[in-house]
Amino acid sequence: MRRKLGADCRDNLASGFRDNLLPGVRSVTLRDVTERPETIECGSNMLAGCEPKVILRCVETVLAQGRAWPPPAEYLEADVSSKVVKIVLGYR
Repeated sequence: MRRKLGADCRDNLASGFRDNLLPGVRSVTLRDVTERPETIECGSNMLAGCEPKVILRCVETVLAQGRAWPPPAEYLEADVSSKVVKIVLGYR
């Protein structure tokens, strides 16, 4: 099924990768906002919105950047699950 890009781009495919953070993969997200700003900051993702010319420009930019990008520092934090459990249980 093909979809036509228009001025209103609210389709939010929850089953797909909306905001990419896969090592060695850059992406262009067809949205104006993201719940994961760290993907923009580290360079793994670029927001393009819905305008075809902007999308094309973003894809060209992403392809020119190569595959490598540094993971966000907070994603490299060790033993996060234990820290979250302590916070949830009230232990600091």
